[in-house]
Amino acid sequence: CLALHEGWNLISWDVDTPDDDVETIVKDIKGCIDVVLGFEQGAATYDPSLPQFSTLNILDHLHGYWFRMNCDTTLCVTGLKVAPDTPIDLEQNWNLVSYLPEEADTTPHALLSVLDGLIVALGFDNGGLTYDPAQPQFATLNNMKPGFGYWLKTDGPATLIYSGPIPKTSVYVTSRGTMKAYPPAAGVTPTTEWVNLFGDGITLDGTLIPTGTVLAAYDENGHLCGQATVETGGKISFTPVYRDDKGTTTVEGPDLGGSINLAVNGIPVQQSYTFGGLGDRIRLTTLTSLSKHSENLPRQFGLAQNYPNPFNPGTSIEFSLPVASRATVDVYNVIGERVTTLLDRFLPAGRYSINWDGANTDGKPVSSGMYFYRLKAGEFTDTKKMMLVK
Repeated sequence: CLALHEGWNLISWDVDTPDDDVETIVKDIKGCIDVVLGFEQGAATYDPSLPQFSTLNILDHLHGYWFRMNCDTTLCVTGLKVAPDTPIDLEQNWNLVSYLPEEADTTPHALLSVLDGLIVALGFDNGGLTYDPAQPQFATLNNMKPGFGYWLKTDGPATLIYSGPIPKTSVYVTSRGTMKAYPPAAGVTPTTEWVNLFGDGITLDGTLIPTGTVLAAYDENGHLCGQATVETGGKISFTPVYRDDKGTTTVEGPDLGGSINLAVNGIPVQQSYTFGGLGDRIRLTTLTSLSKHSENLPRQFGLAQNYPNPFNPGTSIEFSLPVASRATVDVYNVIGERVTTLLDRFLPAGRYSINWDGANTDGKPVSSGMYFYRLKAGEFTDTKKMMLVK
């Protein structure tokens, strides 16, 4: 049995369960679970309160899992003991694996079978732990222990085989009931942290998004970091949006607190979301397109006067980008305080329209009076004033 504490736990087990269904394995602790996360080529998520959106349906002995708990409890997993040297196939890049031996082992010895291609190993035990084979003198992940899961990043495919004595009652099980793979869409690079987009009955400009529509997620600078295909009824199951991996020179997605911006079949939408933290779930409902149809691309940057003006309660602001740019539209009051940010994202060249509903960053209606809105795109900046009359 595994002791789970309130908050995050990175765990695994060394038995082959007779039923690998997630609902069966967690049935006795379901009331304490906030979310369970798994990874095989890409991310998968199980939320006991939202099973209709869950993608993590199978748990097995070859993978590690994040369990975020709302209370302390104990997870008991029963089944046949698995041999500690049962092969675990690794993909290039990140892998979330189990630890099968019955005894703890030093990290370099436990990972000897993959050490030549290992970039980094990560663990979690009341905080993050790291082992970098190129800099072992700085390691905090010095030992690997039963009951824990581990992140391994490799420079190519490999097979992990732990060493250690083989119990007489152990069995080799490498295929039955294993998790399915969750390969990312082209252009998306998985990392060890993600949030999930989900929803049903999702609309764009008041119309249900058709089945087969592609919904893509980008960071503020236009890097693709997640993608979903819409299912029947305007539904998307839990879709990972990956955080930037600070251990690489490339940008995989937003950082903590960064913006997640969406496009529906390539059409940018006005709504943006915040990358809060690992395991967060963001429900999508009503989306509004930014693009305005035009046969010709604009020749210069431009910010139009809002319409209507004066207005109550909402108004539209149009602007033009002759080249792809990161565009920011902010609203200020008469003393120069920023009231809200309507837009902060990378956009392709085109003509756009964004709406302001007369609310501040907290969603509260602002008072009547004069306000200023400013577009900043590349080196271009322009400001205009507008009047809210109630």
